[in-house]
Amino acid sequence: MIAFLAAYAVALKNQRLRIAYIKEHNLQNITLKPVLYYAIKRLCDVCVALAVCVLVLPLFYVVFGILIKMSSKGPIIFRHKRKGLFEQELMCYKFRSMYEGASAERVL
Repeated sequence: MIAFLAAYAVALKNQRLRIAYIKEHNLQNITLKPVLYYAIKRLCDVCVALAVCVLVLPLFYVVFGILIKMSSKGPIIFRHKRKGLFEQELMCYKFRSMYEGASAERVL
């Protein structure tokens, strides 16, 4: 790990680094790509992942809504009041995970 961090530090400074592997491992010389390449690749990966999440999320809402409606009676979305910052009341909306009226039947 320390060797990798040292090699990465040199790569940041020079933009390119040639690493010679020990002959006993029978490996060849390699060239690391410029650091800018990895930064752009990471940015593209994050953008694609975000786009996929935005496109697939509505599908999950529909599927979960259908499954909740099929499993029991009552509304799909559960809403209740919570206290927020400075005791300000706000409405909290969640997918229902219990049957309707379960909180009223709660035993202490």
